[in-house]
Amino acid sequence: MFYKCRQADTHADWVVLGISPRVLSDKNCAFCKRNAATKEISGQPLENLQTPASLEGMFEEIENYSSRQMQGLKPSHTTDVQAEVLVFDVIEPQYIFGAVFNKQDLKTHYDRFLEGKQSHLQGINSGYFYRR
Repeated sequence: MFYKCRQADTHADWVVLGISPRVLSDKNCAFCKRNAATKEISGQPLENLQTPASLEGMFEEIENYSSRQMQGLKPSHTTDVQAEVLVFDVIEPQYIFGAVFNKQDLKTHYDRFLEGKQSHLQGINSGYFYRR
């Protein structure tokens, strides 16, 4: 969805926040191996998506889907590019360790809010702004 939105308006300002993985254990989360809006995911009871097995499932082979090896995935990449983690709690600033911006003027404007945190600039179709 993020990729599709970015392609729909290539002039929009975008930022990707770096969020600590501690959120996965500290906060109320649901782990969706596919897009949360699909019938396969939305038809499941929420409790089924809030288990360690559901988190692990995001990185397992998916039936009728290209294998992880064929996709050239790293162990840290979800099998489905549209996999999602839904966080139902507030994510406080201490969980944010940095930000990646798609435009220099945007980065310059917001860097003051990121004091002591990482701040990077990347082109719209590279790095964190690439399709995965």
